[in-house]
Amino acid sequence: MLRDPIVAVKDPTRLSLAERNALLSRIRKLNFVIYHCGGAAMSKHDLKSLGVQLGLNRLDRNPCADADAVSSVRVSTQGVKPRYIPYTDQPLGWHTDGYYNADDNLIRSFILHCVTPAPTGGVNSFLDHEILYLLLGEEGDQHLAALSDPTAFSIPPDRNAGGGLQNGFRSNRTGPVFSTDPVNRTLHMRYT
Repeated sequence: MLRDPIVAVKDPTRLSLAERNALLSRIRKLNFVIYHCGGAAMSKHDLKSLGVQLGLNRLDRNPCADADAVSSVRVSTQGVKPRYIPYTDQPLGWHTDGYYNADDNLIRSFILHCVTPAPTGGVNSFLDHEILYLLLGEEGDQHLAALSDPTAFSIPPDRNAGGGLQNGFRSNRTGPVFSTDPVNRTLHMRYT
């Protein structure tokens, strides 16, 4: 088992075979990887290039994403962004990215890239959903059955200031917490 999740990357736009294999190996074994580019500045184009080399070819164009579909998470005081915690200076609670997405638009993976560390806070905690699933199963199948029920999880509609659902705002979403991804047959989890 790999214990060190960190992989040094010289040029994120042109991964070496060894770097790519090290990144993918950790993702397969740990469900995440931390890359370090030696403090070199990365553009959003560089970040997208890194993702493509790892198989991330489709970006989620959520209503708060930039025009290039990359979500720049920073404090914002204008537009719709201040309605959402990631664009404030408030701490985020436990969640999975895209928990509000429809079943045909699941978030299967993502990249978090820190451009400017927070002066305070900025700490992330990660939980492997596969381990959680196994631990819940040890407590009894009723937990997994309840959390796999198609009505187990419901997110209310996201309405704009006028109360409507237009312009990228979503309607109510209901579905399971745990499901099997229809594309790659892996365990999928959504939670907030």
